[in-house]
Amino acid sequence: MNHASPTDRFSTPAYRLNEQETTYQAEIILPGVARENLEVRLEKDVLHLTGKRTAYPETWRPLHREIPSANFRLGLRLGREVDSSRITAELRDGILKLALPKVIPAIPVTRAIEVN
Repeated sequence: MNHASPTDRFSTPAYRLNEQETTYQAEIILPGVARENLEVRLEKDVLHLTGKRTAYPETWRPLHREIPSANFRLGLRLGREVDSSRITAELRDGILKLALPKVIPAIPVTRAIEVN
C-alpha cells in the first residue's frame, strides 16, 4: 500500500497504552480512516501504523473542519515481553484497538525424576 511520497507531511495520531495482567492494549484515535487506507505491520520490534485520512466527498460542503485530510504514521517499539505472533488489531468507530499479548513465561515444574 503506497500512502504517500517522501515529500508528504505526516501527522501522529493520538493514542494511549494500557497494561493489564496478560496483555498491553493500545488505542489509536483515527477518525475518518477506512480499513483500506490503514496499514499495520511489524518490523523487528517496532509496530508501524501508516495510513491516510481521506478527503470529504466532492458533493459535501463542510461548514467546519477539525479533522483534516492527512497522512499519518506511528511507530510503537515493543519490548521482548510482547508475543508478536498473537497481536490482533480491530478498527471500529474511528478507534484502532491493538491487543499486544505478553509472552507467557515458562512455569517451572517440580517433580521427582526416576533414575534408571
